[in-house]
Formats: sequence, C-alpha cells, structure tokens
Amino acid sequence: MDLARGATLITVNARLARFFARRFHVWQKEQGRTVWHPADVLPLDSFLDRCWSGCVWRGAAHGLTLLSALQEQMVWEQVIRASAAGESLLRIPETASSAAATWRLVQMYRLPIDGRFEGAEDWAAFGGWSRDFEGRCRANHWLDQARLGDFIADRFRDGALPLPAQLYLAGFDLAGFDEIAPQHSTKPRPRISCRSSGGRPLAGRSGASQPSMMT
Repeated sequence: MDLARGATLITVNARLARFFARRFHVWQKEQGRTVWHPADVLPLDSFLDRCWSGCVWRGAAHGLTLLSALQEQMVWEQVIRASAAGESLLRIPETASSAAATWRLVQMYRLPIDGRFEGAEDWAAFGGWSRDFEGRCRANHWLDQARLGDFIADRFRDGALPLPAQLYLAGFDLAGFDEIAPQHSTKPRPRISCRSSGGRPLAGRSGASQPSMMT
C-alpha cells in the first residue's frame, strides 16, 4: 500500500478522508501490525491549509494575508453595500454568502468575468461585485480561499513549496461527472505520479509508472 510508504491522499471531503483512514487502519491490522504511522489522508481544504502554512513558514506567501471564511463574508457584505444594486437589497448577508459561493465556482471552472455577465440584471450585479471584491483583495494584499489552490499550485511550480513524493486524488470525479473541475485538475503538477481512487491516472511524468494506492 502506497499510503504506508508515505504517499499523500487528497479527498474531496472530510467524510471520504475518514473512510480511507479507517481502511488504512484495517489494512495495517490485517498485516499483523500493532503500531504504525498514520496515513497522510486529508480533504482538499485541509491540504491547502497545510500548504499555505508551509508557504508562510518558508517566506513564500508573497506578502499576502489569507482571509478566513468570516473575513471573506465581511468583505463581500462591504462590496454589496457599497454598490448601487445593494441599496435595494434587504438581506445583504444572505446575498453575500450566495455571491461568495458563486465566486468559488467561477474560480473552480475558470470562468471569465466579462460582458457575458451583463445579460441579466442579477448577473450584471454579480460581475460588478466580483470585480470590486477582486480589486479590494489586490489592494490590501488579501488572498481569498477560492484562489488559494491556484496560489499553492504556482508555489509547487516555481519550487517554493516541495511536492509530495506521491500524490493521489479521491472523489473528485464522482457523482456522475467524468471530468475534474479545471482548478482541481491542475493541483497535482506533471512531475508527480497521481491516480484517482478508481485507479485512473490524473497526472504524471510521461512514461512514469502509475502504482496502485490500495493493494
């Protein structure tokens, strides 16, 4: 089992991480062991948080401050209140939460905020809020959670953050979807061996072996 040799497994959520961790413990017991190192299995958000801590520790945070979920909510509320559309809204906190969730999807699927958002009043408002939110983050050197993955991927690419020797993904292509969201598919860079939980390669060196995580 590659997890026993130090491989890292990133899951789509905490529930799946717990499932694989339990499977790992059962496998170790089946091998007759009584003591072992825990498997490096964690959900994507936790993996990104760990990588961010590594960037801060290595001085590779580029002077940015990572916003918490509460801080992001406050920024979105400020953006909406300052907009013309926000003057007529009664439930700004709820609208801010919806805008933040939509922003995460925009980043996940790398959708441009352009004229296509002007076709409907609601979408035009969101386009304006998004540009204001992005501008505030840039001016204040803030990094939002939706773009943390891209920042970490860049640190892997420029060598500021070391890659795990072996990296696997699990659960990102479930629920009937064969394709992984563009933002997620670029997390593991081509220098590593990577498979999904079903054994399908996601990325890897050209011609490199693709070992199975579970044996």
